[in-house]
Amino acid sequence: MEVVTLEEFLDKRDGKDERPIREIVLDNLRKAIFNNKLKPGDRLVETTIAEAMGISRTPVREALRQLELEGLATNAPRKGTVVNGISMKDALEMYDVREVLEGLAARLTCNNISRKNINILKEIINNIMNWYSYHLRQYS
Repeated sequence: MEVVTLEEFLDKRDGKDERPIREIVLDNLRKAIFNNKLKPGDRLVETTIAEAMGISRTPVREALRQLELEGLATNAPRKGTVVNGISMKDALEMYDVREVLEGLAARLTCNNISRKNINILKEIINNIMNWYSYHLRQYS
């Protein structure tokens, strides 16, 4: 069994990040759940998370409540907050939504893009192709 410490995936508060602390905590916890660093059944202890991130418990508590609202965690009596994780059904639904949104984004972009932005995109693609060709030759 792999032992993972919170410090491995919970970032200490960065003074450059201007988002509210609860959003930073929430983002860290979501990523840990989505990347399976926090597994279904893992306990989320306010004090442990707060200490690992170098913050107070209040933003942690707020983030845990948001995870509950999103269905990623459950507050169980006498157990505290526990990770639910993501079911295969949830993952497939997320990909379905993403597929529709990406298609819509592409269509709206095509309908609204300027000639100048098309040329910028062409230049970016050309730069990527040149970079790839160069590195392909370097390692072949």
